[in-house]
Amino acid sequence: MPPVNPPNLNRKSEQAPNRSIIISTSVGFQILDVDEFINDAQKLSPDLVIGLSDNVVGEAPGKRRAEKMVDRTAAWTRKLLQSIATPGDPGSSTASYALAPILPLSVAAQSQYLAQLEDEMDNRLCGFALYDTACLPDLPERLYSGVRLSLDEVSTPHKVLDEVAMGVDLFVFPLVGAATDAGLALDFAFPAVQAPIDGPSEQSSERQPLAIDLWTKDHATDLGPLRKGCSCFACGTHHRAYVHHLLDAKEMLAWVLLQIHNHHIIDAFFSGIRESISRDSFEHDVENFNKIYESEMPEKTGQGPRVRGYQMRSEGPGEKKKNPSRYNTLDDIRQKIADAPSEPDATMKATSLENQGLVVTRESKTSIGDELDK
Repeated sequence: MPPVNPPNLNRKSEQAPNRSIIISTSVGFQILDVDEFINDAQKLSPDLVIGLSDNVVGEAPGKRRAEKMVDRTAAWTRKLLQSIATPGDPGSSTASYALAPILPLSVAAQSQYLAQLEDEMDNRLCGFALYDTACLPDLPERLYSGVRLSLDEVSTPHKVLDEVAMGVDLFVFPLVGAATDAGLALDFAFPAVQAPIDGPSEQSSERQPLAIDLWTKDHATDLGPLRKGCSCFACGTHHRAYVHHLLDAKEMLAWVLLQIHNHHIIDAFFSGIRESISRDSFEHDVENFNKIYESEMPEKTGQGPRVRGYQMRSEGPGEKKKNPSRYNTLDDIRQKIADAPSEPDATMKATSLENQGLVVTRESKTSIGDELDK
């Protein structure tokens, strides 16, 4: 969630294609049996359960493959709804709200499955989860009475506003973590009734950035908060220069403070959406937001925290390294030694040895360190 393209795994799941899927975990890709998933849902009794789906990643499925996707997803959803306790069950003290997955296929291709969901809407199903919100306007009207969760990877607040206008209620929101990893402090508000506090006057025709890049040297001596007027812990106790220094030193605290701030901005963003809808001014507020803010996030200029093995999603051989190399080759120094006019001896001065690439003086350490960090 969202679906990822798994490696081959010797196609172990093909031994029981109707009973299992491949999932990405903290210890690599694993095979998850549908019965095991349902048993865990029964034991844990979470507030919300999203049914398993058979998805094809990275390519459009053919007709036969699409039929299998629909048949398996329908069977797994039906089994889940029959097995877990729901709020409508009499005497159930531990109940979960179930969301049925809707595949990234046309509505016509999964019409029988959607008809099955319509029959369950008033009984055991509280809503559905969409892997592609483009099919939302074409769904049967009866399904609109349920909760709608978007599993799209929304990359900007503009995309969120578009999907809210389509009728989406809940979101998976990877933008927060992505912005934090990039060293970006989110800097927007909704409704945006005027130019952002950090921006130019309202008369300016330039759109304002959605985030502040704290990697840039402009913030090295800036003692202001990450966003003026922000009431989050990071803005109330630290300034931009400090966070810039932490990023430059690769200190993990930098990303912790940025995550606190970015979560606060997103919380206020969704709170503003709810208030705008209650005032019946959402359409006007969205139009104003689009006029004031840029449509895309700023480009990433710095390196995020080093990725650990449990954070990686390996997709097979040939993929690029997740982290940049911390050491450079010494080919240039080797060439200097080869080109040296004479063999070093005890009478040579340090500057002469340095020119030949044999030593590093104290004055040169800073510049070499900067090169290694690039």
